[in-house]
This record gives sequence, C-alpha cells and structure tokens, in this order.
Amino acid sequence: MAKLGSQDLDASRATFRRLAAAFAPHVPPSHLDAYRQAAHATLKLQTSFSPVAEAVAPLVEEGKIWLWSGPWEYGDLTALHTVVDEIILRKEYYFRTNQRDALVIDAGANFGMATYYVKRMGLTSRVICFEPNPECYQRLVRNVAANRFTGVEIHNAALGETDGEADFYFSSDRPLAGSLSPRNAKDNIRCEPTAVRRLSTYLDQPIALLKLDIEGAEADVLEEASGRLAVVENIFCEVHPVHGETPSLLTRTLAVLEQAGFYVHVGRSPWSERAHAERPLTRASHPYSLSVFATRNAARPAA
Repeated sequence: MAKLGSQDLDASRATFRRLAAAFAPHVPPSHLDAYRQAAHATLKLQTSFSPVAEAVAPLVEEGKIWLWSGPWEYGDLTALHTVVDEIILRKEYYFRTNQRDALVIDAGANFGMATYYVKRMGLTSRVICFEPNPECYQRLVRNVAANRFTGVEIHNAALGETDGEADFYFSSDRPLAGSLSPRNAKDNIRCEPTAVRRLSTYLDQPIALLKLDIEGAEADVLEEASGRLAVVENIFCEVHPVHGETPSLLTRTLAVLEQAGFYVHVGRSPWSERAHAERPLTRASHPYSLSVFATRNAARPAA
C-alpha cells in the first residue's frame, strides 16, 4: 500500500468513520466486538486504504457477508463493495411512506442487498424480486431462505415491454452487469433464455418503492407501465445511456416520470462519478450511468 499525505489519510478516515457508523445497525451481535477492534485498527493505518473494503472486511467469510439477519452470499467481492457503497453508505433506497403494509418491487435484485436493506430498516414487510441472472437468482433464493425472510416473492425473470422470453447476456465475472442487450458483452459473456414479465402486471396495488436496476431496459419498462404508475410512491432507476440513441434512454425515462407527476432528481451513479471525476472532458465518450430518484412526496421543511 502506498503512503498518503495527511489530507488524503484524513479524508479516507472520515469516509471510513461515516461508513462504519452507517454499518452499525447491520453488524450482527456475534461479530460486534471483532468489528469494533478492526475499525479501531483501520483508523490507525498510515498507508492508503479503501474505506468501503475495510468496513466490509471484518464481516466477510468464505464468500459470505454476515449482516444483522445472518449470512449473505455475494459471489463477487467488487460487486459487494459496490452495493455496500450505494445501499449502506449512500442509503440510495431509503424512502418515506405512510403506507401501513408497504410493498417494494426490487427489479435487478442480484443477491438481495436491496431487499435486505428495506427489510432491516423496517421500511417494508413485503418485497417482489426480479432477477434474470440464473446464478444470482439461485444465490438470492438461498440468501432469503438462510435469513428466514418472509414476505419475499422471487421471480427468475427480467422486466420488459412484453411478456414472453428473451436472450439474457451475463458473466460470472461481472454479476452486476447482466442485460437483455448484448451492449455489455465482453470476455466470458454467456447468453441464456430468460422469462420476461411486464411491470404493469404487478402494479395492481400501492407500491412504496419501485427499484429498477435493469441495465438498459428501464425506459421500455417504464413506458409499458406508464398508465399504472399512479400507484407508485417512490422510484429509484439507474439509467444507462447509449451513445447515438435518439431519443436517449434518459429523455424517455424522464418523460414518463414527469408526465406521471413525480418530483425528479438526477445524479451520476457512484461508479460513474468516480470514473469521470478527473479530466471529465477526456472521458466524455466513455460509458456512464445515472441515478434517477423520483418521489410523490414534497420535501419536508428543515427543522
């Protein structure tokens, strides 16, 4: 590990403290003492370190991360760090609702971190998951069973504009990037048929949160369901623009959300923000993604 200047170390330590504090509700009692000791040791490091990696490390054992409810298989360590950063540190799926029996739709559920988060934080008792990647789907099923979660309905299917079947492209090396489009195809890519379901079929009751992380299908899915979005209170949608597409995926996504009456905020996704942070003009042609947050709830006045 390389030596860092005092300012860089201070910044890393500050981020680590924030992440460790955010992690506090998720550390199981069996790991609490060891976690505190590891955190104390991390803050004494004089060399470069990844705050997310160090915050996760004390809870990782043989391909599983131990959380409040039990062990969760994750498959790929880089993917684990990514979802921890987005879901635990940044709290991207936190929402407010007045619904008594809130329902969450988790499309692109992967190994279940979003489902874990909304259940752990008491945001919902019911979740409908969609995961077309066969490896991630099996991992998700095992995780939900191992953690004794109830009220979780899991579909080995993708969301799309029509019901049926389609080719799904995925790689064990990049479990967060599976797609109905070959646009992400790189080395070790596999293609297998998957079931496809329309989102509108599931919008027959109030939805507290609709989470869409579906790698390029987001505009098609929202357009298909646009006539039923009135039942949805909050939406998180990751958008993956493709150069040359007109209208763009972002334009199409925002048009649906604004027409449906949502307040909308757009920002770069965490990995995209890091990838384009330095000399962004030289990276303008590189792939990127955006996080779209939409809600029907007006901001509360500051206390």
